[in-house]
This record gives sequence, C-alpha cells and structure tokens, in this order.
Amino acid sequence: TVPLFPAIKTRRKVPTSMPEEALLDVISKGFIPLLHGDAVFDEEQGCAIMSGDLLFEWTCKLCRPAQAVFLTDVAGVYDRPPTEPGAKLIREILVDTKGEMVEMSGPQMTTAAHDVTGGVANKLATARRV
Repeated sequence: TVPLFPAIKTRRKVPTSMPEEALLDVISKGFIPLLHGDAVFDEEQGCAIMSGDLLFEWTCKLCRPAQAVFLTDVAGVYDRPPTEPGAKLIREILVDTKGEMVEMSGPQMTTAAHDVTGGVANKLATARRV
C-alpha cells in the first residue's frame, strides 16, 4: 500500500484536504489502490479515525472505476452477525435508481463497540452512493 494518511486532513471527521494528485499518480503508474481506515490529522480534535469506507467513496468518485470491492474478514453480507448460529449469506442485494435497497429482507445491522466507522451498515450505504 501507498500511505495517503499524512496528506489527509479533516475537521470534525469531515475531509478538508485529500491527496487527489498523489492517488491519481499512483494509479497512473499501474498500482491498484488498497485503502483502509487509519488515524488522520483533524483541525479541531487533533486527530480522528478516517473510515476506509469514506476513502472508498472518495476514490470511486475521483476515479470512476468500472468495479470496486470491499475486502473484509467474512464472505459477504449476512442476515445476522456471521458468528451467530444459522447466519445466512445474502447472495444478492438489489438497489433501485435512487440507491435504496429493494427486494431484500434487511440484515440485522449491528456494529461492534470498537468499530468507530459504522460497520456493515456504513459499507452498504457507501456502496449505494457509489
């Protein structure tokens, strides 16, 4: 990975400075961005956690890729936490032209206490926006 975090700045966790030229330069050299959340400088708090989902969305809007993928430690989106007995993988999630989920009984959206970035619910919302 090529770290972009020293160049990212936020104010109250909202990006105020993103390294667009650096990312485009890396891509022009044939590299594929592998992004993840990390600590960044925040103008008011001193530092903040930048969600990998936010970086994913920013990268997609900047580069307009044909495909983009979330990498996680599970096989996909489940109808409940995948560690619970009977958890079933949701094979397809359909969205309408407004980006709203359709034809799916919603998964249980829980976020671990240590996850400050929004968990699976935020990943689905981000995927719908891009």
